Amino acid sequence: MRKLLFAAFCCGNILSVSAQATDDGFEYMDLGLSVKWATCNVGAEAPEESGYYFAWGEIAPKSEYSWSTYRYCTDGKGKKFSKYAYRKRQGERDRKTTLDLVDDAAHANWGGNWRMPTNDELAELREGCRFVLEELNGVKGLRAYSKVNNNSIFIPFAGGYSLNELTEVGIVGEYWSSDLEYRADMYNRGSTLAKCSVFPPKDIMQGYAPRFLGMPVRPVWDDSAYNKSQNVSYDDVGFFTMENKPDQFQLKYPLYGHRPMSFVSVNDRDNGGSGKTWAHLETEKKYVSKRSITVIMGSF
Repeated sequence: MRKLLFAAFCCGNILSVSAQATDDGFEYMDLGLSVKWATCNVGAEAPEESGYYFAWGEIAPKSEYSWSTYRYCTDGKGKKFSKYAYRKRQGERDRKTTLDLVDDAAHANWGGNWRMPTNDELAELREGCRFVLEELNGVKGLRAYSKVNNNSIFIPFAGGYSLNELTEVGIVGEYWSSDLEYRADMYNRGSTLAKCSVFPPKDIMQGYAPRFLGMPVRPVWDDSAYNKSQNVSYDDVGFFTMENKPDQFQLKYPLYGHRPMSFVSVNDRDNGGSGKTWAHLETEKKYVSKRSITVIMGSF
């Protein structure tokens, strides 16, 4: 259940109301922007904590961040990719420029309507807030105050990983967006880079970086997430995993031309707190394909 926590104070003739909401144990702040922003990074338990560091398109932290350890790099050099390959010469070309939810570190770890911000949403944060240098519990960072309602979030200078070295902690904050940078320059354009935002003490910048680098992720809560399509996969026992939790959903395409399967139950699955759901399928077949299909989220 979503809980709204309100705090109000009066100063002269000015009344300021701050609304902070919690859902599934994670908190967000309404900054009056198009999405609501989490109050801490993925993997953090407090706003000043760095949390986990992710390569772009990966959903778990690791000990080394390089092309040779990057999930979707097939040549170990950053020239060939098995997913998010925009140019034909760069691997299995799919022209995907935005992370699927299954590769979204915020959604994979927090579930629900949480996801990584787009580059445009990071730009909106930059333009829609004023930033003040702050030290919170001994950690340096920026306090982003909304120009709309004066609500705020703290963004720690968490630095980032290259290989097994964490650098620039306490100096700068580097945060991934969910967007591929496929038009950077003649050498790098295509699949090598992803868009990010850099939060230094002054002059917040939007840029891009090699996908293998490890950066924190600051999630956003998207009220429309349940109405989006996503791919799901079946396992051998006839269950499918899906990371959103809609009340109703339907198949967009039947498998192999057979009649559409029907879902007869939807319940939470005990999966280490991942928030994934399961549903039993009624079909004419005794087995269920492992191939991914698409479902339409929402009510029908």
